[in-house]
Amino acid sequence: MVLPLEEEIIEHLDLKRAINVKFPKPSSNCGIKTSNYITTLTLAYMFFDGTVHLELA
Repeated sequence: MVLPLEEEIIEHLDLKRAINVKFPKPSSNCGIKTSNYITTLTLAYMFFDGTVHLELA
């Protein structure tokens, strides 16, 4: 499965730290870190994209 590999790449490149430095912190006390939001969207997109390819195979 691709998701563990994608997570390892994110950790190896230290993307979460870079994203948190470049983007502002959430203004509300109930906001989530930008890096958590972006990596969740990225991994979800890869999961759904892979599902489509598996259905077509």
